[in-house]
Amino acid sequence: MIFTDKRYILLKALKESNSWLSGTELSKSIGITRAGISKHVQALRKMGYEIETQTNKGIRYIASPNKVLPDEIRPLIEENSIVGSKFFFADEIDSTNKKASALAEDGTPDGTVVLAEKQTAGKGRLGRKWESPENTGIYCSVVLRPQLALPETALITFIVAIAISEAIRECCPTLQTQIKWPNDILVNDKKIVGVLTEASAEMQHVNHVIVGFGINVNTYAEHLPPRFIFPASSLAVESKHDVDRVTLAALCLKQLDFWYNCLNNGGADKIVERWKKLSTMIGRAVVVEQINSKIEGTIEGVSKDGALLVKDKNKTHVMYSGDVKYAGVASR
Repeated sequence: MIFTDKRYILLKALKESNSWLSGTELSKSIGITRAGISKHVQALRKMGYEIETQTNKGIRYIASPNKVLPDEIRPLIEENSIVGSKFFFADEIDSTNKKASALAEDGTPDGTVVLAEKQTAGKGRLGRKWESPENTGIYCSVVLRPQLALPETALITFIVAIAISEAIRECCPTLQTQIKWPNDILVNDKKIVGVLTEASAEMQHVNHVIVGFGINVNTYAEHLPPRFIFPASSLAVESKHDVDRVTLAALCLKQLDFWYNCLNNGGADKIVERWKKLSTMIGRAVVVEQINSKIEGTIEGVSKDGALLVKDKNKTHVMYSGDVKYAGVASR
């Protein structure tokens, strides 16, 4: 993927140099005016970048801010074909999913990524709130426009969970992630990641799908919400060291690009098999609570369209929604 944004090209040139760069030479090489160079430098400073300018010396890059910024991620996902086609970033936002949905309605391209350092109204399934403390997690939504029949889009939640699990395992090799159907990722039976998928469709035509995920990265106990079953934790708490958020975010987007292409090219079987290997649910005794029912049984697996298969004494139930609790796991 080639990024042609002038500000990004300027920042990349500054980062690659160990010395002062002439504003005039930068202007010529990038193809913008000196005034344009100055404007982009001011924009980068506003975002938190440390950039020094001196008369007769030029411009020099000093340091990047501790933020999950698009211009920090772009160099790490240049091999992506779809995810990361366009970025939107905010220091603070109500919900990345809400912003992504608005961008999707306005026609933003397949693979557009929305990132924020803080959410004031982050959301999870069933209207639940997702706590999003500032500068500690990854809060991200991606606009996807899959060329799939509506039932097939159920596997999008699977590819997001697989992508994030693979990314965490690469970034934090001492941790073993566990995918919990339908949308959680656990480490040591503690919730680290939540995924929320929202689709816009007409009849059997899919307009777009918004996939949002929140990762507790360097979030510590005092900032985590109380949970009774599968208590919240973070990668830093479980690994006992802080994690580079930019690296992890880039890995998530790289993996999502790979698995999204796999889904678009008929790879449903491969996706389901990988999900099974990354999940610790198969064979476990569970209680699945739905609005008006409760099923107790053993998980046999998942179907090709993303349904959970739960066998009780009488039959196998095909379940497309519900809250799953492991039998015998006490409330905490």
